[in-house]
Amino acid sequence: MCIRDRVQQAREAKTVLETQRELKQKAKAAQKREEIEASKELLVELDRRDAQQAQQERARIEKEHDMRLNFDSMNVKAQRDRDQEKKMEKEREAAFIQTVVERELSEKAALTQKRLEKRAALREYLADNSEALERKKVEKRLQVEADKTYVES
Repeated sequence: MCIRDRVQQAREAKTVLETQRELKQKAKAAQKREEIEASKELLVELDRRDAQQAQQERARIEKEHDMRLNFDSMNVKAQRDRDQEKKMEKEREAAFIQTVVERELSEKAALTQKRLEKRAALREYLADNSEALERKKVEKRLQVEADKTYVES
């Protein structure tokens, strides 16, 4: 009776631990999803700001262009070249930032996937080992009972 109680308590403790592990994993997954969503929202906000800045930059460039129409053609061409270079530099910076953020998100997603795979493998390994351990315990108990029966006869 005492061994059965202990086995039952061990099973219950195992079930509780597995439930706690699953809850922790679900919480971590939810946190990762929230982080990814926050990163996506940040990207959207950065894109919106970049678009607004580009719009303001275009408006500024057009205004400058209108003001400089009175100057000679070489000064106008030089100013356009400088403005175009600034615009291209900002576009390169925005593309670089977006690439870095996307890379970081993909790395985080890959790490999360690896962690989930490792945890699943560990769960499977633990399940296999716990079944083998349970079988050994039952076999040992049967052997002890058989020995008792042999001794009694």
